[in-house]
Amino acid sequence: MDDLESRIQARKQEAIDKKIAEKALLIADYLGTDKGGAHTFVTGNLTIRYSIASSDSDGVSNSSNLRITMNDDKHGDGSLIYSSGSVVFEAYYPEDNRFINICAYVPGSWEYQLEGPYTTAAIRHTVAQEEYRRNYPAVETH
Repeated sequence: MDDLESRIQARKQEAIDKKIAEKALLIADYLGTDKGGAHTFVTGNLTIRYSIASSDSDGVSNSSNLRITMNDDKHGDGSLIYSSGSVVFEAYYPEDNRFINICAYVPGSWEYQLEGPYTTAAIRHTVAQEEYRRNYPAVETH
């Protein structure tokens, strides 16, 4: 493996170790707006957008996409936010969702902007799981 390829793999591993995707997905899911199959969360100049997999007209499933951008300028149609800012993280989840394919990761101070929303989203996630367990108790088998 050449030096560039090994640096790319190390950068991807760094994103995995920091759980960037997991944090961003939880934030988008619990704190973002859900419009047209995409969850979008905006705080300051940071935008997280998770587009949920869908099928095309032939019934072929497309992969889900997670993108985090630092926005210099925002414009859009009121339902989706488009960014002319820099992509700082991007990943794809194949339709089987067994692994993540990290396409871009640029470490930086933007990562600190994830922590507050992540803590809030994690609490909401825990509460939702507890409510689900109360409402749908596991059936015991003997």
